[in-house]
Amino acid sequence: FNNIQVSRRYKHFDWLHERLQEKFTLIPIPPLPDKQISGRYDEQLIERRRVQLQEFVDWMCKHPVLSKCEVWQHFLTCTDEKRWKAGKRQAERDNLLGLNYCISLVVPEKALLQSQVDHITEQCHTFINSMDTSVKAVTSMCVVQTKRFQGPYKTDCQKVGEAFYSLGNALSLDEGSIVSTSKLTSV
Repeated sequence: FNNIQVSRRYKHFDWLHERLQEKFTLIPIPPLPDKQISGRYDEQLIERRRVQLQEFVDWMCKHPVLSKCEVWQHFLTCTDEKRWKAGKRQAERDNLLGLNYCISLVVPEKALLQSQVDHITEQCHTFINSMDTSVKAVTSMCVVQTKRFQGPYKTDCQKVGEAFYSLGNALSLDEGSIVSTSKLTSV
């Protein structure tokens, strides 16, 4: 991205993630990989998390707004420990958080055509209403499915499991005469 090599710990990514979520409340920030709470860190966990953090960095670099924000630039380019801490403090004191970020928007010098503004505003309004309705529908469907899996589906799944368990027990009684699946499928 910028040919500047920096070293960041997971806690730095966690700090960055918090800053981004506070500042850009209207932009969904992808989640960070889970942090292991206790125990020894195995190599697979470390490598898997490194790959996921790299995917997070790649996503951030491609985002048209987030890739240009000061806290991200500081995170990517600051190599000096003193400047790093000063930049962190500055980011933590940022007044342009959440909807206050809109204060930093620059109004275009040219006058806009009211018909175009109205059309775009109407499109946004339609989109927001449609999204709101759709998200509510998905949420209610999830609630219904959750209740089903706690009730009737749970019982059905338990019955299927018990049937297979019983079948397994029956097969284990006569292990000597079990036909392998390869014999059943050969032509």
